Amino acid sequence: MLLAAIVGTGVPVETLYAGMIAESDLEPRAERWGRQTILAREYIGEDDTEALQWLIDSVWPDVSFGYSQRIVKYHWAGDQTPTVKNVMAVRQAVFDDPEKDLRQMALHLDWCRTQTENRPLDKVNGDRELGSLVCYNAGHYPSLHSNWWTFYGAHVSRYQAALDQARTELAEPPIP
Repeated sequence: MLLAAIVGTGVPVETLYAGMIAESDLEPRAERWGRQTILAREYIGEDDTEALQWLIDSVWPDVSFGYSQRIVKYHWAGDQTPTVKNVMAVRQAVFDDPEKDLRQMALHLDWCRTQTENRPLDKVNGDRELGSLVCYNAGHYPSLHSNWWTFYGAHVSRYQAALDQARTELAEPPIP
């Protein structure tokens, strides 16, 4: 599944795998509704669209699903609006087709890799793959003097740990 997702891109499998680890802990049905995921699931279970709309309005744009955890506002599925109908359509599309979610993540990471070309990678220890993951998270590769590094520096550590894990796991020979 990983190899199929990166076909035709310049994305190393370790980068896609690290993104999956950092974003969803390898859970294809992961979901984040800001800090209200448990409440969102309750509202979904109760089919309470009014309460779910209130929740979406309160956490927007921090609503994302699947391996990629790409926020609905910039998602490949749906119409990017903060409506129950759109958010639930994106959720369903991602849960129904995790392979497509991975492919879209790989395509976005490929774009992120282009954003790191000829850029100073000092804040990511010169690691272009880590820089690509930072770009994925930030939506762009932040300049060296951007406030992003101050406010979201912990994200770099999370992505570094995920990248280290991916590199270790992918380097290990499979158990027979």
